[in-house]
Amino acid sequence: MLTALELRERLQYDPNTGRWVWLKTPRKGYEGKPAGSIDAKGYWIIKIDGKSYKASRLAHLYMTGEWPPEEMDHIDRTPWNDCWINLKPATRVENLLNREMPTSSGHVGVRKHSSNNSWTVQVENIYVGSFKTLDEAIAARDAFIAERKAS
Repeated sequence: MLTALELRERLQYDPNTGRWVWLKTPRKGYEGKPAGSIDAKGYWIIKIDGKSYKASRLAHLYMTGEWPPEEMDHIDRTPWNDCWINLKPATRVENLLNREMPTSSGHVGVRKHSSNNSWTVQVENIYVGSFKTLDEAIAARDAFIAERKAS
């Protein structure tokens, strides 16, 4: 697995812009050039020794010396914005909650069920339940997320 030391020897990360530059590479003529490309989902990807890495995960390794525990969340929801202040480690559930999703309640994961006037909660494609009030639905969603974090 790539270490922070190896990463810092090969690439330079600018935390203010989120951009990467090659310092050392086996390919001639790439030193000093921008590293990576944007994938189909809009994330910067950098290939090192034949393995592709999300640049946001590499930024965490570069800045902290450790791999992020799960995923990296782009706070502004812009997948190509890898500025350090825009990144935070997140669980899968936390990351999914930061996505813009259509909702009838104004609360991610909570929707009004049109046929029976109840509120349904779904997080990470998991049905949590149906509730009589919006407040109950929000509380159930928050409890579900807290339980997922704890386990």
